[in-house]
Amino acid sequence: MLNLLHTEFYKLWRQKSFYICTLVLVVFTVLSVFSYELLNMMAELIPPEVAQGDIPSYGVGMSTSAIGFEGDMSGLWALATSFGGNLLPVLIGIVIALFVTADFSHGTLKNIAAKGFSRTSIYVSKLITGAVAGTLMLLLMAGAALVTGTILWGFGTADAADVFTLLLMQVLMHLATVGVMVAISFLLRSIGGAVAVNICVVSFAVLIPQLISAFLNYLLKEDRVDLSKYWLFSNITELSALPLNGDAVLRCSIVAVATFAVFTFFGVYSFVRRDIK
Repeated sequence: MLNLLHTEFYKLWRQKSFYICTLVLVVFTVLSVFSYELLNMMAELIPPEVAQGDIPSYGVGMSTSAIGFEGDMSGLWALATSFGGNLLPVLIGIVIALFVTADFSHGTLKNIAAKGFSRTSIYVSKLITGAVAGTLMLLLMAGAALVTGTILWGFGTADAADVFTLLLMQVLMHLATVGVMVAISFLLRSIGGAVAVNICVVSFAVLIPQLISAFLNYLLKEDRVDLSKYWLFSNITELSALPLNGDAVLRCSIVAVATFAVFTFFGVYSFVRRDIK
């Protein structure tokens, strides 16, 4: 198993897409933090009467909070806010898809299995390597947001336990993301298909629980069903502000663990049952 892990990490460090996606992630994170400062500067230029929508002739009814941001911005604020988008899960999905399917495309996975490694150990080695890659990308993104925000607005203040919990929960949920992406990549086995489906799962699949929730609320004549709260990628964006809500943290942790367990079991089962071509 250790030899297999060594081989997988060697392939990861030599994979150009890992470095390209990480660079794109860091650059866009820095630019997004700067964009918040730019939007705040724009908001300060709007006259108060226009910002409150008191002059109809302007044709706008925009509050400054629609352009700027309420509360004090800081490095810690930027760190938490960096988890509010889906760029990190999308880029993790691309890296995982290219990393996993490369062995299928090149035919090297069959040679690895012929050396006596079990299907489960092959899958787990890919999963561990992907988890390390995803965690490194997350930490680099968070670090870029924290440093850029600190340069612009100062470090900020927050409860240390909240900051630690935020990072721990984001790592946990992105490990679950890796579990989903690895399972999909092993199932599809093609680079194009795995990349496309991984991106769609992050960006569009949340519409499924939302549509089901809307249908159930229509039948019940009440607006009390929200299945998107139990969708992994909705939870990632929900935990993107300090201070944290204890109930949300508990729910998100359960969803992350359950998602990781279900997709990992499904991925291993599917890989063991199918032939390697």
